[in-house]
Amino acid sequence: MFTAEQQAQIDEMIATATQGLVTKNKELLGKLSDAKKGATIDPAEHAKLEEQVAKLESDLAIATKANKTTLGDLDKIRKAHESESEFTKRLLVDNGLVDALTKAGVTNPVNLKAAKAMLKDGVTLIIDGDTRKAMLGDKELNDGILAWAGSDEGKHFIAAPSNSGGGAQGSGKPASADIMKLSAKERMDVGRKTA
Repeated sequence: MFTAEQQAQIDEMIATATQGLVTKNKELLGKLSDAKKGATIDPAEHAKLEEQVAKLESDLAIATKANKTTLGDLDKIRKAHESESEFTKRLLVDNGLVDALTKAGVTNPVNLKAAKAMLKDGVTLIIDGDTRKAMLGDKELNDGILAWAGSDEGKHFIAAPSNSGGGAQGSGKPASADIMKLSAKERMDVGRKTA
């Protein structure tokens, strides 16, 4: 439930909080024991000691209950921290992958999604103080993605550069651009002719 370091801190806090109570309880129990050994017991002193012991036991019970509450609160905080850390990690990894893959030339949404899913498990998050750094293998994420994009596996995900070879658009503007130059009347005539 807790790491050894956290448990040690909790034990230390409990010991510190209850130290005075335990010491006083031992002292009073020692006095009570001495009084019972053969010395005459003053009923008033005996009643006073028992009253102090009862109060100390009550205080100890209250401290124990408060400790349980604190431990429960600490567990909730730990779970919330773990959840938030996991969310932050997912966010940094997902956003970092999309950014690095896009910069590397994976622009097709289907290829981007597939590459992200394929590479996500290989990304680790290095924490250095307040700094978080995403790594792919032993390289920073951007460098790792660039190396992957140049590999035989990664080349299949990279969009081909625009060219004017067979089957290409040529000028880069869609064929419908010429129709846009026509006036509204001319477009209507073309639409009627096609119908």
